[in-house]
Amino acid sequence: MRPLLLATAVAVLATAGTLVSSAQAGPNYDVHTAKGKVTVTTHAGWHVNNKFPWKLTVGSVKLDKSHFSFSHTKASVSGAPSGAGKLRGAICSKNQCMPFSAKVVVK
Repeated sequence: MRPLLLATAVAVLATAGTLVSSAQAGPNYDVHTAKGKVTVTTHAGWHVNNKFPWKLTVGSVKLDKSHFSFSHTKASVSGAPSGAGKLRGAICSKNQCMPFSAKVVVK
């Protein structure tokens, strides 16, 4: 019985680690991934900087700013291939802008 409990605990921890690594959040934004889509949502007091050269790279595929859609508090890109990648963007508050880079796993 104990080996089964240990195996279950390891599986739960491994799954939790995978879910956490699918999207990396910052102090003033959240990143969410879904099938072929990555969305950045800003926290209160922050907005998306749509003048920044946003980019999502997954493997050899690079989706530049022209593939993103923007609103005041969200930036999203669709049509991303599945796999591990890197998202670059920027958000701003009243008196500062903050470029960021986040690791993502697109499903």
